[in-house]
Amino acid sequence: MSLYSLDPKPGSAAAKKPNRVIDGKGVQNVESQGDTKVLSASTYKLYIAAYVFHRLEKKQMSWTLTDKQNFDAMIVNSENGFAQTILTRYGNDTVDKYLQSIGLGQPFSGDSAETTANQLVKVLQMLDAGNGPFKNKALRAVCSKTWANRSFATGSQQGSNPLMPKPKCKIKWAF
Repeated sequence: MSLYSLDPKPGSAAAKKPNRVIDGKGVQNVESQGDTKVLSASTYKLYIAAYVFHRLEKKQMSWTLTDKQNFDAMIVNSENGFAQTILTRYGNDTVDKYLQSIGLGQPFSGDSAETTANQLVKVLQMLDAGNGPFKNKALRAVCSKTWANRSFATGSQQGSNPLMPKPKCKIKWAF
């Protein structure tokens, strides 16, 4: 388990709560066995998004309509096809080499994707702060918009986006 608190969005319900002071960025930063590797399940798609955004930013990958649709399906419907295509196209070792270079370990070095709670916190911190592969605002907005359209969650999380607000403009896919 790993926990790192983020600042609540100004004016949000979280910002109005009495415990907002203790929930400020980095105030709560605890972990227990946070470096223990576990089966990643769908969280490995955060690493795929990081790698794809890195390649797009470096103009080392084109962003086809098919890629966009498959990326959306990966996040919205929790489908594995796009992630598996990226791993096949570029190779697990290449993806791992990049992820390790930015401090996210090597989730694809074994027979199945494995990660740690601390590595997941780190990739989410990057996404929240707009660092590393998530520094491009247009690409972060793509992630935000796609995340907001998730259909696989139920209850209070359905359609929610804990990291970023929904974009206020339409995004054109021209990367």
